[in-house]
Order: sequence, then structure tokens, then C-alpha cells
Amino acid sequence: MSLSRTALVSSAHIVYVLGAPDPDIRVANARTVLRRQAGSHLSSTREFAEFESLIGLRPPADLVLTLETARRNIGGSGAGEGAMVLEMADSMARVLVGSEYQESGDLGALREHLAWVWHVWSGTAHGWAWPKHVPGLDDDDHDVAPGHWATDFFQLAVIVQHAVRLVVDGLTSRE
Repeated sequence: MSLSRTALVSSAHIVYVLGAPDPDIRVANARTVLRRQAGSHLSSTREFAEFESLIGLRPPADLVLTLETARRNIGGSGAGEGAMVLEMADSMARVLVGSEYQESGDLGALREHLAWVWHVWSGTAHGWAWPKHVPGLDDDDHDVAPGHWATDFFQLAVIVQHAVRLVVDGLTSRE
């Protein structure tokens, strides 16, 4: 589940940016992803700059200031990973409803399913015990993962496929 979460987050970044219908929204979403990236880089760089034993791993002295300036100038919202994944879930639900993958047209159920996998996989990735106590389809399946693993993994595969398609379309676009 932890590796599935990694694939979900990576794909969510792509769908969150490239899957937005409006170019201005794509730019704003890209800024949000870049802001998160810069914030994560800044956090680690600040700590690494204080290393006393592993001095070979210290970043250049001006990198903290460079990252702080870049993060300020990037703009974007302060949305966290969870918010981005759930917004991506809305985007993916709109794409999938009515497609060959999801014929029921139930946008709410698909969004809730993506919210389910995000929270359960995140809980597992962080080493929390609570995912072991949420419902599973049956006892055998629950030993693999909470919920219904085959369905959850299928949704992940569809999201990854869509993200790859968006990247390929973007790279081959003539616009």
C-alpha cells in the first residue's frame, strides 16, 4: 500500500496540473505543486545545513536563501498533498465517469473511492495501526489490504494510465 500511495501521489501531481481544463488553472496548479516541492526541499535543506558530523552532506551556504526566495516567488496555494490528491480525485472522477472504465456515471462514488485509497494508503505509509481496523471485503482480502485490494489497485492503474496519457499528449501536442 505504501508503494501504491507513492504511485497515487506522483500521478496525482500530473493529473492535478495537466488534467485541469483551463490553461490558467493548469498554471495555478503547477505553481501549487512547485510550491510544495520547494517547501519540502527547503525543509530538508535547513536541517542538512545544521549537520555537524556529516559535513560533506551540507548544502551550499546560499541554498536556503535561494529556496526561500524561490518558494515566495512561485505563488500557488498552500494546498497539501491530501488536498491535491482529493482535487485530483474530482478531476479523475469527471474523466472516468462515462468512460470505458466507469459506466455508472456515479461521480460521488468514484471520488469517495479515491478518497478511501488516499487515506488508507497514507495511514499505512505512515505506519499507523488504524488501517488494519477499517472494513475489508472479506477476511482473506483484508490480509492483503483494507477495502477491496483488486478494485483499489485497478483504480490506481487507471489513474497512472491517465497521467501517462496526459504527459504523452502534452509532449506531442502541436499547440
